[in-house]
Formats: sequence, structure tokens, C-alpha cells
Amino acid sequence: MQILHVIYQMIFYIIIYIIYAKTHNNPKRWRLDTAKILEKYGSQLHEKLSKDRSFPQMTMSDMLADISLPNPKHNKKYLEWMVRSYIDDGIRLYEDIKSRLHSVVEDYALLLDKKKLDA
Repeated sequence: MQILHVIYQMIFYIIIYIIYAKTHNNPKRWRLDTAKILEKYGSQLHEKLSKDRSFPQMTMSDMLADISLPNPKHNKKYLEWMVRSYIDDGIRLYEDIKSRLHSVVEDYALLLDKKKLDA
């Protein structure tokens, strides 16, 4: 009886993983988006990051993955805006992107999705 319960539980987790992987992960699309951002803003971003004392040493691709939002749909919409805002000093420090901006962008996107704000 216990073995059957474990088997059912394993099947359940496998199904959940497959559903999640098909709906949330698209690494090819992610690479395409980040490649475009790096191509467009790479030199400006490198210059800004080299002066930022809060930036942990990592590659720019890793940095984009680090600041990406939990919701891939929101990443596509807002990642370039976040990078541009950082380069233009709208966001002063790298650490502010995750500590402050993530929650604001997620809240904004949620309000837009629920049609509480005009786009």
C-alpha cells in the first residue's frame, strides 16, 4: 500500500514537471531575447556595470538571468526596459533591480492583467 502511494506521488510530480516545463521554459526564446538585449546595449551595460560597486562579478548573460523576473511572460515585456533604466541611471545600483524593481514590475503586470490599470 505504501509503495503504491509513493509511485502515485512520483507520477504526480513527473506530470507537474512536464506541464511546468512545457508552459514556462523556452530556453531558445530566452537566448534570443537576451542576445538581442546584449547586442543592443552590451557596451553601455558593460561600462555601467564596471562602475557599479554593488555588481557581483559575473558575465552579462548571467547578469540578465539574475535580474530576470520569475514570470517569463513579464521578462519578455520588461527585461529590456529594466536594462535601459539601469543604463540611463533611472536605477542607480545593480542591487536595486532585484531588491526594489522586481516587486514593482510584478505588481504592475498583475494590475495590468486584472485590468485595474489602463495600458
